[in-house]
Amino acid sequence: MRSSAREFAEFNGLLGSVVEKGLPLPPALKLMSGIVRDGALRDALSMVARDLDDGIALPDALAKHPATFPSDYCSLVRAGADSGRLPEVLRTAEILHSLRARLKARGARLLMYLLPAAAIGEFVLLAAVLLAGRMGELNDEMVREMGISEKPDPILFVSSLVESGWSLLYLWPGLITLSAAGYWIVQRWSRLSWLGYLIPVWGRIQKSRDMALFAGVLGLKLRSGSSVVDSLTSGRGAVVNRKFRRLVDQLIRRTREGESLSSALFYTPFFPRTFAWGISLGEENGEVPKTIDTFTALYTAEMERNFEVLIDILTPLGILAVGNIALVSALLILAPFLMINQVSASFR
Repeated sequence: MRSSAREFAEFNGLLGSVVEKGLPLPPALKLMSGIVRDGALRDALSMVARDLDDGIALPDALAKHPATFPSDYCSLVRAGADSGRLPEVLRTAEILHSLRARLKARGARLLMYLLPAAAIGEFVLLAAVLLAGRMGELNDEMVREMGISEKPDPILFVSSLVESGWSLLYLWPGLITLSAAGYWIVQRWSRLSWLGYLIPVWGRIQKSRDMALFAGVLGLKLRSGSSVVDSLTSGRGAVVNRKFRRLVDQLIRRTREGESLSSALFYTPFFPRTFAWGISLGEENGEVPKTIDTFTALYTAEMERNFEVLIDILTPLGILAVGNIALVSALLILAPFLMINQVSASFR
């Protein structure tokens, strides 16, 4: 079972510190296995420590546990060890997995915000429909007792509310589910995936998230010694949006033709100019991975700010929706009195 992104990020940070300081790995890994919370990672670290004591290299020892250490991670560790950049690779892996942990935390927070609100709204709507049904029965009895041939407007209002209320009770959750499923399908397989970036607020969240994931993987692969083309290919695989992936394909084609990464980014309009200029400076100074790490942090911070904006927008909308349902409930309670007042006025 794969450990959590946060736990895996912490592990990479600790392992990077151990390797950087030149400490012996077996006792360090045994110590880590005693402090990590995830059971699968704890057991895997204990076995890796034993393998290292037996003389097995770190990448090979990690590769024996694919459920905990996937093959792409083991390849990065091997490339980092072969190039003498293992501490840097592990530090960058820590940044990337921390980003993924923050993405999951933000998504979970949004779900924890929306799902209880939706459940409360559904419950209040159900109560309103049941109340409307009961009020409709009482009002029908009053109409019969008063011998009125034509139902007054308040009674017609209650009857129409009962008829539409049950439909609405099932309709809006179904529409939301279908919209979410359609959005998920469009983002991955449709040529219209670019529409996701045009949604107010959410589009900015999606773009900053995709840029952060792309930049994080790109920096990690470059730091491990991979070529620009291989690094772009890995960055492409980190993003599910089809439009984004097609644009990265253009970057790959341009770099294969001999263009620099910064030039390919500059002439692909989707990518921010600041990103291209920053990488251009990194190419001149020989610090492209470090520059990309900076942009990963910037896009992550931008994504989190946009999440806060989304929460700020949803809060008053939720209050407004509950207020409208409360207003309808109040009108249901007042319906008999409105009916009596209307009947009395007709007899004057």
